[in-house]
Amino acid sequence: MSQDMHRQLTTAIRDLLEFSWQHRGDLIAADSEHAEDLATHLRAVNAAATAAAQASGYLHVANDEAPLDPADGMWGRKLNVRTLRTLGISGLPQTRSHPAPPADVVEDLAAYLAGPHVPCERMFVIDADLPLDRPRTVAGWRMERLRASELVPLTPLPSTREFADDPWDEALSLGGCVVLRRDTGDIRPRVSTMFPAWLGADLAEPEVRIAAWGPMLLLNLAATDRVVVAAEYEIEPGRVVDRIRGTGVGLSVDGDDVDTWDVPAWGPYRPLSAELDDMLTATAALEPFLAAFQARPQAPKDVRERVQKAEGRLRRSTHRLLAQGPRLGVDGDVVSPRDRAEVLFWFISALEHLLIPEKGGGDFSRKVAQRTAMMIGDDDEDRLTVHRDVARCYSLRSRFAHGDAIEPEDLDVLPTKAYGYLREVLRALIILGPHFKVADTCDDALVSASVRAEQITDPVSAVVDTLPADLRALRTPADRLHHRPRRRRRA
Repeated sequence: MSQDMHRQLTTAIRDLLEFSWQHRGDLIAADSEHAEDLATHLRAVNAAATAAAQASGYLHVANDEAPLDPADGMWGRKLNVRTLRTLGISGLPQTRSHPAPPADVVEDLAAYLAGPHVPCERMFVIDADLPLDRPRTVAGWRMERLRASELVPLTPLPSTREFADDPWDEALSLGGCVVLRRDTGDIRPRVSTMFPAWLGADLAEPEVRIAAWGPMLLLNLAATDRVVVAAEYEIEPGRVVDRIRGTGVGLSVDGDDVDTWDVPAWGPYRPLSAELDDMLTATAALEPFLAAFQARPQAPKDVRERVQKAEGRLRRSTHRLLAQGPRLGVDGDVVSPRDRAEVLFWFISALEHLLIPEKGGGDFSRKVAQRTAMMIGDDDEDRLTVHRDVARCYSLRSRFAHGDAIEPEDLDVLPTKAYGYLREVLRALIILGPHFKVADTCDDALVSASVRAEQITDPVSAVVDTLPADLRALRTPADRLHHRPRRRRRA
């Protein structure tokens, strides 16, 4: 952006803000006698913003799908009466004793309208009360506990935030929520919209897709209770905050004999500091194995394709696991009995997707049951138990898919067992890597104890045995509680 164009834009903004101060009593009222004069000032700001945005190459929206033509479409953002209110600009004059606008307001508004570019980021609020004392990195994402003050520079027009609509969910605004965040190049600046993306996101997606599936998978393989995404944001810092999905953690009321206050209504995972350390140890141990599922550009084409297919199966199955998280309570129990059949359906669907990469052939129930048993069974007795459980789960899954009636007692424990089996299979496949041949190796392991030991059990055990003791078994929540105290809720 040239200095002259920036100066013209900031001059037009100051004129608008001074006019707003002079007529602050009824500036944006529908019947305001100053409506035409306000429109003139808005046109001047928008014209200067268009020229400045075009000069800096910022936010070009074409009128059609033809190749972008600098003379075609719209550059930058526009101000109107609605954005004067939502950005807090119309509320600012009410607190000023003189017409001269603050310099930071002028600069914030100029950047909002005409750039230049700043790195955008994705941010996921996670429903877990983690006692983090500093940011940590999980699978390339920064995990931290955000204070309310740290939201200010991310909020559109930080200098007018106190007068603007709050773009954050209530718990996040309070401060103290745990987030995963990362700068990303796949988000482009966008024109702000009257309708946030979350209103239609879930309606448009047949299955939940989460960009932070990698760290979320590791957290769910290293936590003693489910960890879910409470909200997802796409952020252009200081300009646009768009909530893509979710409503946040939610609030509950706490207090004492004198007063009450709102606190985040955390889900079941509220580890103590020592438990958090164990969780982070486990994620760090698994992270290098997960990184192997990223295809290397310099690898031969057949290798890249094999890795991409393995990553796709892992990612899609993770999405199915994460999508059911909000329905789970402590130790993976399904909170509402009426949800059990559907939760079981998706868990078995994820197992099938992971364990039957070959196309066609049928006999899916046998393959899923046998391969699950081969992947995670500790001994012959355990493998038989896993095989019977998964075969039963698959039968119920098929009955649910075809609309057949299912007796409630058939669903008392199987969804929770399927949850544990799925997590252990996911962990095993991560450790074995993208080149592991699921079908061939599991089928050979049925008739060869040495194949099972050398290609499945030993490599997996070599990693799992290094994990904290409480995190080695992912499918035995009841047994886990026998050898350690029940977790207390942190204040």
